[in-house]
Amino acid sequence: MKKNKKLIILLASLLLLAGCGSKTSNQPAKSTTTNESTKNTGENAFPTFEANDFEGNAVDNSLFSKNAVTVVNFWFNGCDPCVEELPKLNALNEKLKKKGAELIGINVEAGNGETVLKESKKILEKQGATYRNLYFSNKSSLLEYSSKLEGFPTTFLIDRNGNIVGDPILGSIDDEDSLKKVNQRIDEIIAKDKTK
Repeated sequence: MKKNKKLIILLASLLLLAGCGSKTSNQPAKSTTTNESTKNTGENAFPTFEANDFEGNAVDNSLFSKNAVTVVNFWFNGCDPCVEELPKLNALNEKLKKKGAELIGINVEAGNGETVLKESKKILEKQGATYRNLYFSNKSSLLEYSSKLEGFPTTFLIDRNGNIVGDPILGSIDDEDSLKKVNQRIDEIIAKDKTK
């Protein structure tokens, strides 16, 4: 119980310091890509992690090797911009699947107990978001990593080797201009993947 309270206090502090993100702040965030706990090579490696998807299946970094690019979107239930972009992210995922890519969500608070997880699932259902979402325990390396994000939502593009490509995107990516830029970056990563 104490650990959950600490996590909630940590998230609340992050929100006060960084805000929840906004529809107009979809600029690349200051890089947060170096991390001592990564096993991938290179300074831009996404941290090694173990998590569960919302169906209870174990998930880890090996998911990246199955996709030319994986779009990773950090969000939480109380973040309005996060929730508002879910339908657009779902549409983006449908396009990505045809290209050998995938979008996954990482809900930073869903690991705080069954009640929060159920609320997260209801939000996804209401927004029509059917793409894979993950949550992690309080012991996960993703807890520390997500605590360093400058705001929510934050989105990363990860290549097949588990490396972050380009700067993270801070804020919603649900408007036409943002989606166009993200799709261009995704296509560049996929094209590079095909030449290997």
